[in-house]
Amino acid sequence: MSRLAARRHQAAVLGRRVAARAARTRLGRRIRPPRISVIVPFYNVEAYLAECLDSILGQDFDDFEVLLVDDGSPDGSRAIAERYVARDPRVRIITRENGGLGAARNTGVRAARGRFLTFVDSDDTLPRGALRRLHDTAARTGSDIVVGAVDRFNTASSWWPTWVPEVHDDLRERTTVERFPALLRNLYTWNKLFRRDFWDAQGLWFREGVAYEDQPIITQLFARASSIDVIPDHVYRYRSREDQSSISQQTASLKDLRDRVAAWRASREVLTKELGPDLYDQWRLTLFQVHFHWYLTSSGTVDDDYWNELATAVRELAEGAPEHVWAQTLPGRRVLIELAIQDRREDAQELVR
Repeated sequence: MSRLAARRHQAAVLGRRVAARAARTRLGRRIRPPRISVIVPFYNVEAYLAECLDSILGQDFDDFEVLLVDDGSPDGSRAIAERYVARDPRVRIITRENGGLGAARNTGVRAARGRFLTFVDSDDTLPRGALRRLHDTAARTGSDIVVGAVDRFNTASSWWPTWVPEVHDDLRERTTVERFPALLRNLYTWNKLFRRDFWDAQGLWFREGVAYEDQPIITQLFARASSIDVIPDHVYRYRSREDQSSISQQTASLKDLRDRVAAWRASREVLTKELGPDLYDQWRLTLFQVHFHWYLTSSGTVDDDYWNELATAVRELAEGAPEHVWAQTLPGRRVLIELAIQDRREDAQELVR
């Protein structure tokens, strides 16, 4: 055999070995459950999905699967998802009829094989190292939930939400929501890692067909966790869309208000039933300081139905609030809440102007 033929033979053998090793890797990933299941529902996000997936697949921790839940998306998102499936064995697509974010997340949970669950919205991204930091913390402490800090961003800049320094100023391992009530400021699904056996044991599901489906279930999971790790690391980047098209940017619509009020009431039921009056009042501080403000300053208050339903909800949820809740609320926001309680819409709108 000539030297050229020998080199070609060696190259062919090496190529077959590499291909066989890759096939074994793909087979192993299908047989052996991954450590983490990353659940990513998508609907009409073709402008953002590739950036989201690149941030997940570029993590320095790679023992995970990505479950892309196609919630009946009519745009080009599906084609983008299929390209990622074709090139990375960790990525799977699950298809369902459109049912909203809660239903899509439930579909992802049912299909997940990982020992831990985490959620990423398809227009957001993960900073490098996020999955490793969440996983390594959970593996070391054995806690049911690990909660990380969040950045907000748009095309021009990034910033911290106002609650992040309060909640994530320090490392708190194996705490509980009773010992650290500030956690009730962070009731989002993402930026958390959940132990799968703990999740399954609770028998809880996201509410379907409504917005803000995550607040009641995250409240319940916090209430039931034997221990929670709160880490200062920023593990999630939450996009603020310039076109104002995301669910959280629709505060002027009556449907959004109704979904938000339903979430408030569901969370109140959980808190009073599973955590007691003290933590309910801690949660009400977030309503007074943040959530009520979003809606009382909204342009939606010009609509009679919107104002009447908002004022009714504020009156109901503010009833009996202790003095320390009022005292910790910024003065201008206290005044707006009092004007809503007294049904003084014109005065509230003038104050906002």
